[in-house]
Amino acid sequence: MTKKKAHPAAATRELSRRYWGELAQAIELLEKKRPAEARDKLQDLDRRVPNQINILTNLVNACYDLNDIESYQAACEQLLKIDRNNADVSLGLAGAYLSNGRLMLALRAFRDFVRRWPDHPRAHEVH
Repeated sequence: MTKKKAHPAAATRELSRRYWGELAQAIELLEKKRPAEARDKLQDLDRRVPNQINILTNLVNACYDLNDIESYQAACEQLLKIDRNNADVSLGLAGAYLSNGRLMLALRAFRDFVRRWPDHPRAHEVH
């Protein structure tokens, strides 16, 4: 007798339920001031379920809390690929480039930020 395959919709529902549960655990770790554990869980989750705004946003926050600027930069870059109009992440990425010694990328990112969001509360600071 052959094993019956699961229906694709059932597999999708299970992934979705598991995904939301793991994301909730990571957010709880952030709230409990355990960013290293949250970062590890979020990075693992991002590998399995890539390009999800809510995963990447929390990953950016965890990396920031840890002052892990290399991972922060990578998470910002990834997040901006799917959420291009996020001014705060754009500014964060420019700052990460500067902190990581990527000066030309920082200059380009800061200029792009001011050009795209001239009325942003931090635009004057960027100038």
